[in-house]
Amino acid sequence: MMRLPIEAAPENPGGQRKFARAMIIVTASRPCDRQSGGTLASDLGPHRCNSGPFSCVLGRPQRTVMGEIMIPLRSMFLAAPIALGPALAIPALAEPVSFDAKDGVKIYGDFRRSEGQPRATILLFHMAGSNKSEYAPLAPILNKAGFNTLAIDQRSGGELWGDVNETAANARGSADFADALPDLDAAIAYSSMQRSGPIAVWGSSYSSALVFIAAARHPEVKALLAFSPAEYIQGYSIEKQAVKLTIPVFITSAPDGGEISSGEALAKAVPGHRAVQYIPQHGVHGSATLRTDENPKGAAENWKHVMAFLNSAFPRG
Repeated sequence: MMRLPIEAAPENPGGQRKFARAMIIVTASRPCDRQSGGTLASDLGPHRCNSGPFSCVLGRPQRTVMGEIMIPLRSMFLAAPIALGPALAIPALAEPVSFDAKDGVKIYGDFRRSEGQPRATILLFHMAGSNKSEYAPLAPILNKAGFNTLAIDQRSGGELWGDVNETAANARGSADFADALPDLDAAIAYSSMQRSGPIAVWGSSYSSALVFIAAARHPEVKALLAFSPAEYIQGYSIEKQAVKLTIPVFITSAPDGGEISSGEALAKAVPGHRAVQYIPQHGVHGSATLRTDENPKGAAENWKHVMAFLNSAFPRG
């Protein structure tokens, strides 16, 4: 057991997030999948990596990378990063795309191009009950930083963020989390055909477990980011999938004991000290931890650690 003095966000199935100063006790409890929405040690500040018998805990960051914050506007046309100044950049417009999974289900997505030569293409997968609009305010920040992005609607999803999940709406019958795995495979295949550089996979909540499975069987995937991962997928051990990885891995979560413990188990399973676990002071479940409308206190700081990881995995030319 290890005590971490951080800002705690207790589990709240009703969807309201209340923050209080607390001492987190790491336990083996498993977080729920809510329907609502160490090579980088010097860059990532308070975090744990799998470099020791239990893991290391660092204090203040040694330096700040990028200084990125996000303007608190929800529109995908207005959300943009500020890098050490107030200039507002016009983000890339989303290009609707579609492609077929191996079982014939049509997958719908939004592709956005990077500013300048792309460093990589990041595939963005959403949480339960959600859709590609989860990333509408986030993808432009990645585009500004030099990454193409492809956010898809998985067949296991819904109408969070006030938008329709086109894949789920057009697929026959209901789908559980594991059923969405062919959607991730199809997105990887589609991106590989575009020949726009290396691929990174990014998962949120249940899809943060699926990306471990997908990355383990797709050598074209060169980095993985998991937001609130745990053993969500029936019929799979995500920890066993993590053992197969030979790529850099970034893991983060809401700052509660269950999510931290689940992330730690996966970080320690990745061989070769390639995984880093970032524990935020202010955070929420899934990729929403980077949205200012969901996490106004912590989004800017959390973005710094994401960008530090991406800059290490995909250095600028």
